Amino acid sequence: MPERVWESASSQPSCGLSVMENKLIKIGGIVGLLIISFSIFYYFIIYLPKQRQTDREIKTVQELYDRKLNCAEAGSKYSKELETELQAIIKAYLYNEVLGRCIIRYSFYLSGTNGKFIYNHSIQDIYTKENIYGYSGNEKSAYDTKQQELFFQKEKELFGVNYH
Repeated sequence: MPERVWESASSQPSCGLSVMENKLIKIGGIVGLLIISFSIFYYFIIYLPKQRQTDREIKTVQELYDRKLNCAEAGSKYSKELETELQAIIKAYLYNEVLGRCIIRYSFYLSGTNGKFIYNHSIQDIYTKENIYGYSGNEKSAYDTKQQELFFQKEKELFGVNYH
């Protein structure tokens, strides 16, 4: 039987690996640990916060969609009530994201005898029935353009620039 020859100068066997191979294994181990450490860092510091933000955005979009859908249903129901009770002319209803309110724009006219009448133009919260903005008058103030301009300005602000 041939005697075993040690390749290294040390008194311990090297399991058949050269010094260079041992260094490569150590470097590989260190690189592996660095990759694992970076992966854990990336997951907890970068990925998870972005995922949470995305989840919040999805939830926000879903909530906004639900609010708009509920507002459309409430607006349809309330506009029918106004049309029946006041013979109102419904111009629009929508969920206003800035105000966080479901609003409706309507007008009605009540005619009297001798050419007299009363009119009302309103923007109202559908749920609370709170009047957000509006003006009313009679046949004497029917052509007050200043009131009309202020109302139309507020109307565009609440319903959007491309509203008319």
